[in-house]
Amino acid sequence: MDRVLSSSAMISVHFAASGEEAARLDLEECQEVEVLGNTVRALKRVLAKKLGVPRFRQHLFCQERGELNDKVSLSPPEELQLVILSFWPSEEKADQKFIAACRENRAEELEAMLRRPQDPTTRDEDGRPALHIAAEEGHVQCMSLLLEALAGATEEVKGTSPSHLAASNGHLEVLRLLLENGADKDKTNPNGLTLIRLAALNGHLEVVRLLLDLGAEKDKASKAGATPLHLAALNGHAEVVRLLLQVHAEKDKPTLAGATPLHLAALNGHLEAVRTLLEAQCHTDARTSGGKTPLHGAALNGHTEIVRLLLEAGAEDLPAEDGLTALELAQKNGHWDVAQMLAERH
Repeated sequence: MDRVLSSSAMISVHFAASGEEAARLDLEECQEVEVLGNTVRALKRVLAKKLGVPRFRQHLFCQERGELNDKVSLSPPEELQLVILSFWPSEEKADQKFIAACRENRAEELEAMLRRPQDPTTRDEDGRPALHIAAEEGHVQCMSLLLEALAGATEEVKGTSPSHLAASNGHLEVLRLLLENGADKDKTNPNGLTLIRLAALNGHLEVVRLLLDLGAEKDKASKAGATPLHLAALNGHAEVVRLLLQVHAEKDKPTLAGATPLHLAALNGHLEAVRTLLEAQCHTDARTSGGKTPLHGAALNGHTEIVRLLLEAGAEDLPAEDGLTALELAQKNGHWDVAQMLAERH
């Protein structure tokens, strides 16, 4: 049968130096300590929320038992004393070791250094905080420890945040942790790319799915007018294209140069992305600012199967503003299979 704490089963904590009360845990908070394991470590986690001081900097003492190890079990009521340690002064070797632990996912070593206590915002020789390094490498345990130590989830280096690094590299769980700790789901980097655009550009399907589930702006465009769908199409990430179309992303939205996602997929030879866009009934004859259609792009680069798909979908070989048709582009660039296919349609 589970033990039930009585209303008198309190935990009081006083500052060791001054004797002033630091915290008095009520019944609900004592129950939270019990749920977390009823250990000194569990108490420190609850105190971290009350005092704004991470557990790594807390040292708890009992008059009868001296300093309490994190694994010691508690039996409320308890009267404890608290010492809060300042960060250890920066030392080059210690800082390098700390950064290496984050880069190489040595979580136990990182925990020991945080208990030193090492400043969680320690930076590498290039000025990047430890959190950026853990985010870029995708190390969930190290990321969790750094966030618990109150490293800033939103801290930027030259406009790039840890969440940009996690999204760009497809580190789903790291990104989830950052978003749970205050990262902005629609934050742009210096190139005007949001998290979802970075994930779409690099084909990280589950990251895109997470961001969509959290309400990220699916049609927000970059300075050049590129949406997540444009970027997924540009690099041929057909599954990401399909997911964005399923949530009704604007399928024919043009960039500033007038290119639709279909233009980009066709130009770059991404057959499955083109097929997916055509299945969604994207406009086959949309024109860029120069009057070129997706057929022009596919013919220019000799993408025979894409030309075939576009023609089967009803695309017309219309002249661009320079007067050239897709047939003429294919002939000019020596793509004779494409030229023959187009000539048969004239």
